[in-house]
Amino acid sequence: MNIVSNTFLISYTDTVICTGATAISNVSLRDEIKLFPNPVTNQLTLTGLNSLSTISVKNLLGVNIFSDKTSNNNWHLNMDALVPGIYFITVEQKTSTVTLRVVKK
Repeated sequence: MNIVSNTFLISYTDTVICTGATAISNVSLRDEIKLFPNPVTNQLTLTGLNSLSTISVKNLLGVNIFSDKTSNNNWHLNMDALVPGIYFITVEQKTSTVTLRVVKK
């Protein structure tokens, strides 16, 4: 009976190069903005808005239901008149855009 032993050498090199300016706020905008309650029955609240923001509400078909501009940290929307379903809330700030999903009961 012959037993063969093999030895393998695995070499791995990982190089990460960052160039240009980076902004942490762009990466974490989704974490900064809170949307509640979700699902919502009447009033929707957004918090964590830290600069002039344009907020738009679209339905599943992409139809713009509502748009607003605010410089407040908190924003409220009465959703009583909207039919139950899924809506997308898009928040645009100077250098960042985030889209959040909300369910209307």
